[in-house]
Amino acid sequence: MKISGLKKLSRHHHERHEKRVRQIMMAFRAAEPVFEVFAHCFKVTLFPVNSEGNEDVNGGVMFEFIQNNPGKNTKQIQAQLNVPRRTVERRLLELKSQGKINH
Repeated sequence: MKISGLKKLSRHHHERHEKRVRQIMMAFRAAEPVFEVFAHCFKVTLFPVNSEGNEDVNGGVMFEFIQNNPGKNTKQIQAQLNVPRRTVERRLLELKSQGKINH
């Protein structure tokens, strides 16, 4: 069922989407998103990430994620940070060549 052009979401789907959005925003050191739940949908307000906090995955974010989540493979890092696999592979090589990881 569609409501105002939006797909009707169950409480379970809402919670799953909310958790994923929070993880992504946390990975980029962004401000906490604001969620508003309505009868059959929800609204998310996201806030800009400053350039200092967002070193993007080509900088400190991926390195910090790896430090906090040892043992994650490329596919898991890709999924958690929501970036292309090639970006993860390239950054892992850079971090390894800099001696920051032994991945």
